[in-house]
Amino acid sequence: MFLISRLGDSRWYVIRNVVYVLGRIAHQGVERALDRALHHEDVRVRKEAVRALGNIESPTSRAFLISAFRDLDAGVRVQAALTLAQRRDDRAAQSIWSAISSPEFARPRPVRAPSVLSRRSASADPIRSCRASARC
Repeated sequence: MFLISRLGDSRWYVIRNVVYVLGRIAHQGVERALDRALHHEDVRVRKEAVRALGNIESPTSRAFLISAFRDLDAGVRVQAALTLAQRRDDRAAQSIWSAISSPEFARPRPVRAPSVLSRRSASADPIRSCRASARC
């Protein structure tokens, strides 16, 4: 399938958009491809993969959603819980309860400084520093 082949694109937004379309199609044959997106380096792709899996009613999609509870990003874990909660069935409720009651669920995600801030000098006066470098 052409769309699934686009999941190998180097641009995160292309992959996220393909994942969105696959979720809207909601065909049971795409769960494995969406599972690959659950492990993408960009959190936006992983969140979209969770949403897409939520549109597919199958034991496989449920298992992949449960596996998203182990993601490093708290936002992905919360999205997985919200997505499973929309299913309103006993198995989903048991999975959510097990996941959110574990200490790993609430662990904070690592915080990285934005690249703009990391390039700034340690100067106490950023305006003076900017003028001195003749970039203002």
